[in-house]
Amino acid sequence: MVIDIRHLKNKNYFQLIVLAITSFIIPFYICDTNRHNLLFTMAEIPLLILLLMNLKKMRVRRNIGYIVLVILYFLTFLYYDIFYLKCYWALCYKVGSFLLLWDFDSCESYEGIRKDSLYSELTDTILSIFSFTVILSLISNMIGVDAIFLDVNQFHLRSAKSGVFLDERLTWVFMHKSSYGLLLVLALALLMKRRNFLFRRLWICIYFIAAIRINSMVSIVCMGMVLFAYYIKTKELDKKTMIKLFFAFFVGLIIAGAVFYIVESKRNVSSLGDRAYIWAIYADSLAKYPHGMGKSFFSDSFWLAAGGRYINNFHNVFFNEMIHYSVPVGIMFIVLVLYYPIKYIVSNSSKLYSVLLLISFCLPMYFDQALNDLIFPVFLIMLKLCFSNSNASDEV
Repeated sequence: MVIDIRHLKNKNYFQLIVLAITSFIIPFYICDTNRHNLLFTMAEIPLLILLLMNLKKMRVRRNIGYIVLVILYFLTFLYYDIFYLKCYWALCYKVGSFLLLWDFDSCESYEGIRKDSLYSELTDTILSIFSFTVILSLISNMIGVDAIFLDVNQFHLRSAKSGVFLDERLTWVFMHKSSYGLLLVLALALLMKRRNFLFRRLWICIYFIAAIRINSMVSIVCMGMVLFAYYIKTKELDKKTMIKLFFAFFVGLIIAGAVFYIVESKRNVSSLGDRAYIWAIYADSLAKYPHGMGKSFFSDSFWLAAGGRYINNFHNVFFNEMIHYSVPVGIMFIVLVLYYPIKYIVSNSSKLYSVLLLISFCLPMYFDQALNDLIFPVFLIMLKLCFSNSNASDEV
């Protein structure tokens, strides 16, 4: 792990580091009544503004296709906002985050820092900050604290066994365990690319410990998929390797069974089965709100007859975007998030590895509301770093 402190003098590099710190460690809630859709990090707004102000000061090769999609997304979102949604904060924040990603990808150099050097150092720095956060969260969990909340009224330390399922689960500052799990999957993928990262094998073990403490079976499976993807990439798929993979599959089943036993004893894992019933009522609910629910989403509830209870979202990032902000806005959101990964897959020779990696990132978002405003900008940057060859010099 090589981080040149002198590069912190570069405003853009420094701003991205501050973005990671505020996203991973310092949360802020606008109010304490609806954490689901009013969450953001105070420092991220000026960071986005400063980054956009520097657009003309850099040597760039702009991706015209992506910025055209961002403009279309902005105009579509603005139309629905003016006439139906009134979610102007979400419009500005998400468009700003996509512009941040576009700017980050477009720059050939950041005031003298070569792109491959920037990507490598930024990957190491983000991993260092996130790894420090994981240690803090595990320490807090050991002393009986599973989450920390900051709002305009007071400071909260939520004790363990006070979560939605009344079980011990670690969420730290990420609002929900699925968000923490998604970041663990992304961080593990980046860690596998950085062979020289200090104590890399130890950090891999610590990430899995954190995944077990958050009681997220989906995250554990996806992290295993990341390791499997990198194994495939570094091995020739001959007969001997296929036998090893077949053997590893059954070993993985045994390990998964052991983890399932540990997790199942503390929470009702059958709650994952509710997803089928939740998604079954999605089409009818979407038909009731053809223009999106706007600000009423997360505050209004949907009756789940099969479960005999109310739900406030559909436990799926993509479904939630479409019913929250309308189908056209939701579809364009999905396209913008997946644009760079799909572009990388099309141009990369290791397609099986790349597809497995993308699936491992999408599954947490498919099974829960894993992507929120707090982590959205840094999520886009980490996703771009995962699907990049510019930081692959130290890859496995």
